[in-house]
Amino acid sequence: MPIYTYTCLKELGGCGLIFEIFMSAKEYQSNSSPKCHACKNKKSVRRNFKVDISTTSSHIKTRTVGTLAEQNTSSMSEDARLAQWKKDNAYKFNDPPNEPKMKLPKGAKHIRKPDDLKPSSRQKRKLNK
Repeated sequence: MPIYTYTCLKELGGCGLIFEIFMSAKEYQSNSSPKCHACKNKKSVRRNFKVDISTTSSHIKTRTVGTLAEQNTSSMSEDARLAQWKKDNAYKFNDPPNEPKMKLPKGAKHIRKPDDLKPSSRQKRKLNK
């Protein structure tokens, strides 16, 4: 159940108290506005959205594919991370794993990779570790 924040406004004859009420959404919809705990005034009490938004937004955790991937890899050992990296990046350096080389039809040739698409020496060293 959420916590709703209210302010008893001095401009409307209240005492300026800021208080919170813990209630269900159904109770919130049926309850027009609560009484102030200090001055018992009902007409001066208004919902304080600024406080609610600032406290709610700090509890919301963004869940994107990137954050989930980081969360999963942080629980892996260094060896497991390296093995996963090799598996994920094998297509950049070698033929696809576990796939036999297919014979080309007569007259067809393999296309050579341009030099800018070939793996760098740094990437090769990382794979060979």
